[in-house]
Amino acid sequence: MVAGNASARIEHFNITGATETLLKLRPISNADNREYGVLAQEAWYDAPELRHLITRVENTATPKSNTFTANPTSEGQKDFCVFDDHLFRLSLDQKAGLAVQLSEGLLSESMKLLQADQWAHCAYEGALCLCGTQFRFGFPAIEDRQFSAVKTCDGSGACSFQCELEMFYAGEVPQNRTRGHCECLQRYRLDRKANSQTLLEEALIFLLRLTAQSKLMPSTGERVHNGDKLWIARTNPKTLKMPLHGSGWIDRDWNYRFVQDSRSLLPDVRGNCLEWGLRRLPELPECEVLYEFSFSSDPNDFKIVEKPALNGKKVFRLISDIFSLHDVIADIQFDIIFAEQVFEHVANPFDAAYACYQSLAPGGALLLTVPHGSQLHVMKSKSNPFMDYFRFSKYALLEILNKAGFCVLLEGFSGGGDFIFEVARNLGLDRQDFSFTEIFNAYQRGFENLSDGATNLMAIAFKPPSARCP
Repeated sequence: MVAGNASARIEHFNITGATETLLKLRPISNADNREYGVLAQEAWYDAPELRHLITRVENTATPKSNTFTANPTSEGQKDFCVFDDHLFRLSLDQKAGLAVQLSEGLLSESMKLLQADQWAHCAYEGALCLCGTQFRFGFPAIEDRQFSAVKTCDGSGACSFQCELEMFYAGEVPQNRTRGHCECLQRYRLDRKANSQTLLEEALIFLLRLTAQSKLMPSTGERVHNGDKLWIARTNPKTLKMPLHGSGWIDRDWNYRFVQDSRSLLPDVRGNCLEWGLRRLPELPECEVLYEFSFSSDPNDFKIVEKPALNGKKVFRLISDIFSLHDVIADIQFDIIFAEQVFEHVANPFDAAYACYQSLAPGGALLLTVPHGSQLHVMKSKSNPFMDYFRFSKYALLEILNKAGFCVLLEGFSGGGDFIFEVARNLGLDRQDFSFTEIFNAYQRGFENLSDGATNLMAIAFKPPSARCP
């Protein structure tokens, strides 16, 4: 590997019929002593496809300073790469390695495909269309996707026109037509389109298409099925403490914060607490006796079994389905029930909420978290190999709790995530891809403050009479 701050220049030579690229380094002198970086890596010797990428590689070293001027053509900045150096601060090794990756396999094929001329939507029938040079009218909803003859803008520049059928069809119109639209022939270039404010949006769109086409995104490489695997796709298996679906996704952080924020509203007693998998409640001093809920749809399995104590607290395992909960516990009443990401797995969430209501002591609290948006995910058991039924809006969650008889505090609602985290979840991104500041800034408190794009919704509800209810 050539040192990043070596003063050098690359010359290219074809060897044995252009089958390999030889990088020959020779010193140069430079009056202003600017350091030259050379993108060179041993792997390049066997990559003749890279010749077009290394026609000019001198002056590409990362600047000593991270300072970026608004005039990149000024002295000392004219060879400064905005994306490489200013945004991503790539080292020479990283630049060289990325260039190699882009020249090989599926990435190379995908890049050629996306950089080829392509037809793209411009406007629906009746709307204004702005095109570069060539355009056509078509019916994309028809199975064989019929299109008109291609038209060309007058002159050498772009043209705007009203996308009307009569402009393209002087005679017979295609049969069984649906609403048509106009398309433009796009030649690859990173230009601002639609409402993009900078080229950054366009770069993001291109990189999303490129990584998707080359099966790098979503992080599993799968765009259609196995969405639950995205939750832990970028998590090191050795760091997972819970071998459960979703244990790697950020929603657990928001749920934990919701529990902590709700503590001031919990009943002022030290009593019985029920949770689906004991993850949050054992640390709460309000919980003196812990019940771990284990799901089964077989009535022969329904029972309560004592387990070893945890942190000096009695622990019981309660085996039941949620609808039979009140019958199984008999005269036991809970002061706190925490159902974390459970209600999407029950066939009737209204009945499930009422079962929790029946099982609470007067004044008791239900802490409930549900997905607002989520991939289809599997929950396995002996008699129910697959269950995943619902996603919930904040209005649905409020209606379910009210119908069950609960007193619901609107200020007790919380949300986790927003439109950006919804995209991140679908791409399989994880905690390490965001700072904790970003994660916790995406947490909302209060019904009216919940994001329309939240991935999780949370609520606390009380069984009357309760000091928390008006």
